[in-house]
Amino acid sequence: MLRAEIAIITIRTQMHMSAAPSTLSLIAAMFYCAVAALGGLALFRAIVQQQLPWHRWGWAMVVALFVVLAIVRVFSVEDWIRGDLREVLIQGKAYDTRRAVQGPLSAILFLISAAGFASLFYYIRRGIEGRRNVAILAALGCTSGMLLLFGLRIVSLHSVDALLFGPLKLNWFLDIGLSATVAICAVRYRAVVRRK
Repeated sequence: MLRAEIAIITIRTQMHMSAAPSTLSLIAAMFYCAVAALGGLALFRAIVQQQLPWHRWGWAMVVALFVVLAIVRVFSVEDWIRGDLREVLIQGKAYDTRRAVQGPLSAILFLISAAGFASLFYYIRRGIEGRRNVAILAALGCTSGMLLLFGLRIVSLHSVDALLFGPLKLNWFLDIGLSATVAICAVRYRAVVRRK
């Protein structure tokens, strides 16, 4: 019981201290906004050049998700969600057995993302041709990767956290790499569609 009370106090203190976003979170939010802006330009080009409807919907989803990610960073929503989930587990006296929930959730996230990436690879390999199609599919795949990363950070399984936030800082490499790839795909899409 004492351990649970200490954990609640620690969580509330962390939530209070993390009310203001860190400098890195603000930089990440600005980067997400830049990616959303580039995606918006690709969306605009897709509309003006009357590209396929799924191109317009795809870019609209990319823009919306990166705007949401920026808002999540600025307002520390991820920390709030993780803190609230921990508090619920502590109050429900399930905090010590949380790995029984976190493990399957992490596995489900991995399976969903693996299925998504497999279908993406299938469409690129099988029937989707053309640089603009590949650009939007790659952007959607990387945006899905960002959602997976967000989900893994929320679930906060110790072994996954050690991998993401350990000495390699895999979290930042994935975050920056996936976001930058979406930005590059948006720029490439605009260039390819402009030529047609």
